[in-house]
Amino acid sequence: VPDTLATLADAGIKLWVLTGDKRETAIEIGKSCRLLRPGMPLAVLSSHAEPDELTRALVRLYELSGAREELLNDKDHQQLVAAKLQQLDTAKNRDEAAYGDCAVWTQSELDAARQAGTPRALVIDGDAMAKLFGDDALEALIFGVLARCGSVLACRVTPKQKAQLVKLVQHHVSPPPVTLAIG
Repeated sequence: VPDTLATLADAGIKLWVLTGDKRETAIEIGKSCRLLRPGMPLAVLSSHAEPDELTRALVRLYELSGAREELLNDKDHQQLVAAKLQQLDTAKNRDEAAYGDCAVWTQSELDAARQAGTPRALVIDGDAMAKLFGDDALEALIFGVLARCGSVLACRVTPKQKAQLVKLVQHHVSPPPVTLAIG
């Protein structure tokens, strides 16, 4: 399995693992099957953070991911997220301590990974998804971040949340991509 996943990742296929396992277990599985590799910047969106910390972490990851610049020509996306970003007024509090139990990439990690050709990764838990999903603008921000990750681990997610993530991808990618879910 590790060799197959590594080959798929090397071919540019994005791999997302959606599991009911605990975060620590999911990360260890990700490492053992080489979904998470050494030198890969890893961000975490955690439900243990306060709601405003979780949202700040998401916005900071969106900014660091380059999604805003890459999606400048997507008027629907820009219109959807612009008002939310203005509402959140993220410029005031970028202090790392402001993210609670969430972890965001650092610019130096991203620079080193870019030089090494290493993609970035993100871990999100089901309760964090529950706090962020339901708001179209936040979902667009989430997709903006997830789409720029080579690997995504969604842990402690329910079958309904797994379906939400698949629909999120199908909604934001045109033409809708082929998605494969193996239970």
